[in-house]
Amino acid sequence: GGDLKTRCALRAGTTAFTHMHNEELAASAPGISKEDIKKYGYWPLTKHMVRQVLPSDRDMAAEGPIYISGHSQGGARASLVSMWLEKEDGKKYRTYALSPVGCQCFARKLSFLPGSSNGHNYLEDVDPYVNHDQIVAYLHPFDFYAL
Repeated sequence: GGDLKTRCALRAGTTAFTHMHNEELAASAPGISKEDIKKYGYWPLTKHMVRQVLPSDRDMAAEGPIYISGHSQGGARASLVSMWLEKEDGKKYRTYALSPVGCQCFARKLSFLPGSSNGHNYLEDVDPYVNHDQIVAYLHPFDFYAL
């Protein structure tokens, strides 16, 4: 059940996101500048896409079940979004990451990204040092990127 448009909105957005290889296209989202993309990477765009589907002023008590999922880099982003929404909105969404590029350790290492050295602290958005029982990661034991 559920609204197909809402369920597929992030999927369509992430498909477009995957094909964005330049700052011009990524910065075409309202409120995101080319400078932000250069400074912070695609994290502002990811948050913007989520807020298009899950606005911060929505009635969370009335919403039905919402699942967040992704594969590979999308699995890592799904995990980050889940951690961010838990911290930002105080609500946990069941999240499935299939062969994600790292799990919570991925978020812990965000401080080593170029965006962090330019002033953005990703730990302001997520807390990878607490247990996030809403996130389920399916990993292959020989996938060293996922461990």
